[in-house]
Amino acid sequence: MGGEQQHWLALGCSLLRGLLIAVVALPIAHAVQRQWCRRGGIAWGLLLLPMLTPGLLIGYCYRDTAMAWIASPWRTEMLYDLLLLAQLVPVAVVLLQLSPRPAVSPAAAHCAELLRVHERSSRLKRLWWGRVWFHARGERDVIIAAIVFLLAFQEAEVASLLQARTWTEWIFTNQARGLPVLNTLEYASRAMLLQLPVIIPVAHWIARASRSGNLRSRSEFVTGSAASISRTGVGLWLLIAALLVTAIPTVQLIRGAGTGWSNLLDQPALGEELGDAALLATTVALLTTLLCRLLLRVSRLTSWGICVALLPGLLGALSLGITLAAIFQTDRLAFAYDTPVPLILGEVLFLLPRALLVFGLWGAGRESAVQHLAETLSVSPVPQQRARGQELSWVLRAQIWWWGGWLIFFWTYFELMLPSLLAQPGFNPVSLVLYNFLHYGRINALAAKLLCALLLPLGAMLVLTSLRRWRPHRWRLLREE
Repeated sequence: MGGEQQHWLALGCSLLRGLLIAVVALPIAHAVQRQWCRRGGIAWGLLLLPMLTPGLLIGYCYRDTAMAWIASPWRTEMLYDLLLLAQLVPVAVVLLQLSPRPAVSPAAAHCAELLRVHERSSRLKRLWWGRVWFHARGERDVIIAAIVFLLAFQEAEVASLLQARTWTEWIFTNQARGLPVLNTLEYASRAMLLQLPVIIPVAHWIARASRSGNLRSRSEFVTGSAASISRTGVGLWLLIAALLVTAIPTVQLIRGAGTGWSNLLDQPALGEELGDAALLATTVALLTTLLCRLLLRVSRLTSWGICVALLPGLLGALSLGITLAAIFQTDRLAFAYDTPVPLILGEVLFLLPRALLVFGLWGAGRESAVQHLAETLSVSPVPQQRARGQELSWVLRAQIWWWGGWLIFFWTYFELMLPSLLAQPGFNPVSLVLYNFLHYGRINALAAKLLCALLLPLGAMLVLTSLRRWRPHRWRLLREE
């Protein structure tokens, strides 16, 4: 089979896989939201674990499994699809939980349903009911399914390690074999055109959602389509997803690191690789957070203006990286090709939609009466009131940006596609080095290196968060009160 036919086959498989995962993920997400999300932090932790598990960890665990199944590729396809579904269901649940209030309230939709049942239906009335249903519930479900489809369609890291049949794996493999960048861009443009009908409404919804924010009341969290999955089935699914995506790879990693830890002493470049990854992640997190603050605060910027800023990132890391590589190899921008500019620009553009959605739905950048009260207390001449006001200001405002910034740092630190396409010579983030070596199989030395790479951001986050909470003066004032 020729290269052109293989590309179209991979593109078709990716399209079908994305549609199936979007259709299956949405009802599971509704069931999880209705029956699980009112539980405590442990339940949320179990739900979010697969979503936050890096692709490197999944690839380390299942790379050898995929190679052992090379004669039966359907097994690898099923494993990859299940891993992808387990990672994307939590995304849909979070979006269902935090999505803004619909244009038509549940009470208004219920009244419309009563009218539809009791009155004689006509074509015009059916059209009217369809519009009411769409604005009450359908728009949110369609957009969330579209976001899940985009994430499944664009996934490249695990697909490359497992050798799954996707357009991202096909393009990345051929690009690594020396396919010219213009030819690579031509192949990637087909996938971009297929995604455009989905990307544009998603970008517009994210822009509107970031401006309106999470305005739901507690009673509205339980609305949604009726789910036929029982509470036991939901719990069983979450347990299987956490075991498959997080627990089993973590056990494999710890077992491998136990015998390969001593090999880290023979790798003098490890410190530099960790430093490169941390420097890139810190720079991108700061720039992306500042850009989000600007977009959320500039009142003159319309939703369509934000939508235009989101379009490059919604194309996916691979398409965006190939496009930027082609742009920075033109005569006018070639001087910046071997600098950090293309990589930093690509990371910021890629993460901007996620970051804006996170900060917008969390309510960052919007004033409230409670925030005004906290600021008033923060400048109070009474020390106890000032301490309480500062803590309240942290909870209401600063905490959102703090944890959102760490989330962007985490995403950048473990992002693989853009560094592999845009990193300047001599700049080797640890995730990129690990990704390149993981293609040779599961090696104990790589397990120790990967564990070290995982512990660095987690350790830094815990230490800095503890330092923020450790304020002897503040606690002394509270005790004196």
